[in-house]
Amino acid sequence: MKKLVNLRNACAVALSVVLFGSCMKNEEPTPQPPTSFLSIINAYSPLQTGIQLKFGDQTAGTLQYDRNSGALPNTNLTDLTLTAINQATNQILVDKAPVKTAENKFYSAYIFGNTVPAKFIMLNDTPDQSTETAPRIRFLNLASGVEAVDLFIAGEKVTALSNRVPETQANSSNSEKFILSPKSGGAADIIVKSLDGQELAKLASADLRNNSYISIVLLGDKASTGDTPEAKAKALKISTFFSGQ
Repeated sequence: MKKLVNLRNACAVALSVVLFGSCMKNEEPTPQPPTSFLSIINAYSPLQTGIQLKFGDQTAGTLQYDRNSGALPNTNLTDLTLTAINQATNQILVDKAPVKTAENKFYSAYIFGNTVPAKFIMLNDTPDQSTETAPRIRFLNLASGVEAVDLFIAGEKVTALSNRVPETQANSSNSEKFILSPKSGGAADIIVKSLDGQELAKLASADLRNNSYISIVLLGDKASTGDTPEAKAKALKISTFFSGQ
């Protein structure tokens, strides 16, 4: 948790340098500029030690595998770029991906895959205005080596989120949509299966709390099947990420 907090602070500092520049003493307070909120999720399985993030030319810290940076305030709505780097080799995994956002909106950016360059998609996480308290969920297929998959929650197939092909920016307008969870708030097992019924990954007692927007993500590499700690760390798994947190 401390590393995640430190990363969030580093990202905030980097964004403040990119976005605000220097402040003059004795200036009158200025109105808060238009702001959006951006979360970065590291689903890039080859590097268990994490990846280095940069906003523009400012280094923002390291994000570990299977972690969420948390919602970072951003006032550069049109010209911000995101770069991801392998710290050990300085190899660029994502090269100045454009980050275009809108005022008062929430977004998430996912770095994933097992190739160089890494894959990158950006989704709109902005909550709707519904008064329903049940959790909202969406399902993202970010795994390597799998094709279309089905999603099951508490033993029931979630038809609206099944037959989910690997994610690309081209299909993101459909993938980013949240639906009301068929399971009301509380713990539930989540299972992802191939279309022929083979169980690929399971997350037991997942936290599907009410009044939340939750991304259910299949990540990892199907080819990583060994018993070594490294192979197990890269294997297929299910994670959940809460939007706006």
